[in-house]
Amino acid sequence: MVRTNIFKSLAILAVLTSVSSCGLDLKELYEADGYNSPVFNENYYRIYPDSINPDNANNSIQSEKTVLLDENQIATTYQEATNKMFDLDMLNLDYSTDSKDEKYIGVGYGPTKKMNSIDDIFKYGYISKLFDGQMFCNAKYELVRVQLDERGFGVMFDKEIVTYDYFAINFKVVVNDPNDQIPLHTPHLSSIKLNVHFYVKDNGKYNKISTSHVIENMLTNGIEMNSNMPSGPYVFYALNLKMMPELDLTRCCGFSVDYELINDEIFNQYPQQDLSYAVLLYEVLFPNSTWR
Repeated sequence: MVRTNIFKSLAILAVLTSVSSCGLDLKELYEADGYNSPVFNENYYRIYPDSINPDNANNSIQSEKTVLLDENQIATTYQEATNKMFDLDMLNLDYSTDSKDEKYIGVGYGPTKKMNSIDDIFKYGYISKLFDGQMFCNAKYELVRVQLDERGFGVMFDKEIVTYDYFAINFKVVVNDPNDQIPLHTPHLSSIKLNVHFYVKDNGKYNKISTSHVIENMLTNGIEMNSNMPSGPYVFYALNLKMMPELDLTRCCGFSVDYELINDEIFNQYPQQDLSYAVLLYEVLFPNSTWR
């Protein structure tokens, strides 16, 4: 029995050593079925590294600033980002092509621009699902998304950005009724104030640069379609960093996302119900970026 336990301990140590060498913070280790519960409210991911945790009085954030955005720097649909020429490749890539198959590289936007093909740091940990090129649910539910409440989540990487073009996320929003008392399958509209924060390394500390944008009238609990509003529920939100000299992300090594629920038609109609709102995040991209 003692010998067996020794072998088990050595095996566990080997796994942890291997995982750590791949750039995964050990604090990101989680149960195999973590955040994959049939109970909706058990799937909220609220993890922040200690270094940027807003609840940690001893975090490593040494300065904070907010950068105001103008409409030319923002897109809330893939087509809008294409029209504003955030990325010339978009003209030849299909937003709705959603597959991890390498044959779709150069065909689909997600497979072509996914972060785990840029650097191995994006291949490990729970949130690696945000960097694999799968932009949509495709009936995979919790296995391919990160479910956020207003607190949001944050992540730090072992490398820093050297060059970059723009930042983008793909998500949809839903309302859940744990008691199944209301017809939540009926599509409706909601609005949020979306906050994206970047963490730039500086003398062993981090400068936090924040952005905010109100996204109104999003299709909520909509029919699953791989397209932007109004024909589908997905929001492609992008910031054209090339047009934002005041947002210098050189040496950026992390980000966080949170939001404020402004309005939801179901919440307004059933104010006494125990309802839950969520941003379901499927992909995060720093397209065409380099890291070291």
